[in-house]
Amino acid sequence: VSPTLPCELAAHVFGLLPPLHFLRAAVATSRQFSFEWYVSAAFSCSVVVPDDAGRINEAINRLAGAGCHEGAKGLLLVRPGTYQESVRVTQNCHILGLGPRESVIVEAPGWESALVSAGLGGAAVPHFLGFRGLATGEDACVENLTFRCRNEHMRGRCVYLVMGRLHLLRCNVEGGVKI
Repeated sequence: VSPTLPCELAAHVFGLLPPLHFLRAAVATSRQFSFEWYVSAAFSCSVVVPDDAGRINEAINRLAGAGCHEGAKGLLLVRPGTYQESVRVTQNCHILGLGPRESVIVEAPGWESALVSAGLGGAAVPHFLGFRGLATGEDACVENLTFRCRNEHMRGRCVYLVMGRLHLLRCNVEGGVKI
């Protein structure tokens, strides 16, 4: 007889793990918990690009519309492909590229950075002003993607962090990071 972990306790413990760590550790060692279970337990909502939304920015906006901006993080899963856009992180979310990071590419068009995070500091706004649970991307995480700029003159600012604490984990940045 194998002992089982209560789902309430597992949701709390596994909720502290980033998605790739959960996949490597928990799924490999336990048949009790699936990735679908983890997503529903650890994130308030999730969107898959291009299945649910055609573009990454559209998916970030969809997370906001689903109520993920009220203090909870949403999960944005990005399937392999090349996405011709400048990603603007405006929500506290976890953006995860599926597959090898070299196969999930964000390529900025024209004179734009491939990834911009404003992190406008909504969490720091005093509560007495009436703003509670305001999250504007200051605690976002981007994992397992490649960022590059098509315009050679923009390669020095491929990733542009205006404010906040954007976490870049296991990402390829083909160019510079401006803070």
